[in-house]
Amino acid sequence: YSFDKDEDGLEESYHKMYDAYNNIFSRCSLDFRAVEADSGAIGGDVSHEFMVIADTG
Repeated sequence: YSFDKDEDGLEESYHKMYDAYNNIFSRCSLDFRAVEADSGAIGGDVSHEFMVIADTG
């Protein structure tokens, strides 16, 4: 979801949120990967899910 007025603003907001999640996981010292995901019913061109690497899978 976005309240941006145009695609450029949306892209900038997305990158800020992406960076914020990277910072959170890094500060928690978690081994993680951001993987491309299907945006499904929400729609949009780009979607990522952040996954923590764990022995349990």
